[in-house]
Amino acid sequence: MTGPLILVTLGTDHHPFDRLVAWIERWVDLRGVGCARFLIQTGATRPPRVTPWRDYLPPGEFESVVDRAAAVVTHGGSTVVQCRRRGHVPIVVPRRPELGEHVDDHQVRLAKMLAERGQVWLADSEDRLHTAIDLCVQDPMTFRTAGADDGPTPAVERFEEAVRRLFQTNS
Repeated sequence: MTGPLILVTLGTDHHPFDRLVAWIERWVDLRGVGCARFLIQTGATRPPRVTPWRDYLPPGEFESVVDRAAAVVTHGGSTVVQCRRRGHVPIVVPRRPELGEHVDDHQVRLAKMLAERGQVWLADSEDRLHTAIDLCVQDPMTFRTAGADDGPTPAVERFEEAVRRLFQTNS
């Protein structure tokens, strides 16, 4: 297969996320297997029928695949932060509780907020996901950032310094 590598990570939650796997399968059915290379980390979700997959990736291997990937499609959990730190604007398909994909709607709310800030691409529909993948195929750098988002914000740095000073004076 040719084309950019796209990592799809469904997380480690015990709820299945078959909807996202089906959306990827339909994209491959419509565009063909040669347009992009996918690796899907399935977790508790059913394996895809059209792409390579692994149930879990150990942390070091996961980071290596993220670094090589042109884009990362993920649920709305902690993987978003990992991807941002490794220079990606993640494509986020949040798990939806009304579909039995999670216990509440915190992923939906977080993904919307981060999308409003331009930190993620919100793929809240199959069409939005397909558009994002098409953009990545056309230009594999579409979802890469100029630099890794790897440091705390100045406010967090000031807070950490204040806590250090507080504990130094109280010890």
